[in-house]
Amino acid sequence: RRRPPVARGERVSSRTGAGTPELLDRALATEPEAFDPTTERILDAALEQFELTGIRRSSVEDVARRAGVTRVTVYRRFSRKDALVDAVVVRECRRAVATVDARISPIADAEERTVEGFVAMLDAVRSHPLVNRLFAVEPASLMRALTVEGGPVIALGTAYCAEQIRRGQREGQLPEYDPEPVAEILARLAHSILLAPQGGIPIGDERAARRFAREHLAPIVARAG
Repeated sequence: RRRPPVARGERVSSRTGAGTPELLDRALATEPEAFDPTTERILDAALEQFELTGIRRSSVEDVARRAGVTRVTVYRRFSRKDALVDAVVVRECRRAVATVDARISPIADAEERTVEGFVAMLDAVRSHPLVNRLFAVEPASLMRALTVEGGPVIALGTAYCAEQIRRGQREGQLPEYDPEPVAEILARLAHSILLAPQGGIPIGDERAARRFAREHLAPIVARAG
């Protein structure tokens, strides 16, 4: 299973301008500089290996074998296994953002983009094979990747949400205010739901999730100014 790569510094969506290179570069500062075909093959192999056996039971040798490269080749790009894990997690988050963007960018109404963005985010998380695998058999590895090493993930979510707010402001649908604090609130909410999906927020029911977003999230975005 091969997912299309999202190159470093590339716009998440050329249609909306969401996730400009400056914002994404800042959000992904821990990502390796050069993304050549070999690096992409290594990350693809690592993702497949982690989905198959989990992170803890996967070795760099396993990833190298699956990628068809030597262990030295992997270590030239990722100095340690943790760096490889972090790169995989961040890349999958970028792909999730791209999936969300593809779903909401055609929506003209800013409030509806907020609502559908929340629902799309939940769908992207719930359907991701690696997230499901790690939650089932190895939650500690996922917790580490999203907490101790989770800064780039939150930064990426904040950057994307901020750009969506700016889009609404440019279109005259949202009042003028600094979008960064509100964007971080939304990103941290999404992050919290990923870490602890059990709770009162109805993430398992799309209709209820949409109602929650319309009643509680859209007003924050619309009235923050």
